[in-house]
Amino acid sequence: MRQSDADTVTVELSPPPRCAGCAGACLWYRIRPRAELTVAARGSIPLGTTVAVTLPDRYVIAGAVLVYGWPLAALLAGAALASAAFGSDLAAAAGAASALVAALLVAVPLRRRFERATLRRLAVRAVA
Repeated sequence: MRQSDADTVTVELSPPPRCAGCAGACLWYRIRPRAELTVAARGSIPLGTTVAVTLPDRYVIAGAVLVYGWPLAALLAGAALASAAFGSDLAAAAGAASALVAALLVAVPLRRRFERATLRRLAVRAVA
């Protein structure tokens, strides 16, 4: 961690240690060796201090809803509506696919706005 200026801190994010049971997971997820994140800091944090970067719970839940819940709801609603309207499995599959694509197209700008809002809510504190 290094102090960037009076209001921000740059945090170096280290990858998690490799587990003994699955050496391939780190290669599968293509985790970068190191990443940096600049966040707002409250107070002075000395250089080299181990810190915890936290996020309010509601942002974690909202992120899960946006990434998983929104597309799943669209998939199920599209299938149900098309099946009710046309009464066939092919229509249900087409309705599910159409609604999923529409939900993903809407989710992209929402995801960008959500990421910007999330970055403003990150909190950095020194770990004792």
